[in-house]
Amino acid sequence: MNPTNFAIWRIYGEDAWYLTKVGPDLNALKGLGPGRQKWIYGLPIRRVTICLTEVLIAAAAVSAVALPDGVQAVDNPLKGYKVVPMEWTGSSEEGANPVTLTGTAEEVVSQIQKLNPDYVFPDNTTEPEMEKRSQGHIICKVGRFGAMDVRAAHRERDYLRSLGNNVCHVGAGPRTCTKIACATGDAIILCNDNGHAISPRCSYLADYIDHIIRACSWTVNSPPCTTRPCGPSWSVDMVRGQQFDSDNYNVIVAKDTC
Repeated sequence: MNPTNFAIWRIYGEDAWYLTKVGPDLNALKGLGPGRQKWIYGLPIRRVTICLTEVLIAAAAVSAVALPDGVQAVDNPLKGYKVVPMEWTGSSEEGANPVTLTGTAEEVVSQIQKLNPDYVFPDNTTEPEMEKRSQGHIICKVGRFGAMDVRAAHRERDYLRSLGNNVCHVGAGPRTCTKIACATGDAIILCNDNGHAISPRCSYLADYIDHIIRACSWTVNSPPCTTRPCGPSWSVDMVRGQQFDSDNYNVIVAKDTC
């Protein structure tokens, strides 16, 4: 059996280190190969600075790898949590009885469109009176999650807002989470620490994303050019954070599997 390879790497401009699986050699990490585009937690591989002195290849299982201080293993950031599907309850047409649909915001939107192709989704607006409610403190660069592109966070927020003031339901906790919006590895996660189920309004949960972006985003710039001719410079805004609610649940904006 071929050994499993791992690499320790970090995104240029970010403090955290990460552990991830790679292919049989460094070429897999660098994304070489015809017709193949590699991504690392939201960044095209060309946007990631990998110094050879910062890469460790270990022919061992992840549990056997000795990690430097500060390394964040991101293979399963929700390990130890119960992950359940989100349930959305609302009406797919005016005057109809409410229905319950299961899945991420993207999947729910698709199901609504199948039930009623003429369904008009609400505008992507906030609810000011709800913003004043009980949203609590924010933790940036939280836990073992990777960062996501701010543009992807805006996309996921808009999906949630399109579900309007209908509820996004998650079962009883504690330590029960659901991915309320998730695509291409960009996740919005709702975690419930109550002993009972909760049903916050979907548009209210979308407000958390804006708050986390304002508090926790940072810009990653291309590294200085040291070899000419220089390639094009670039920058990308990244975000990773978690906000708590006084009703004993929290929302996470980060990279995760969908």
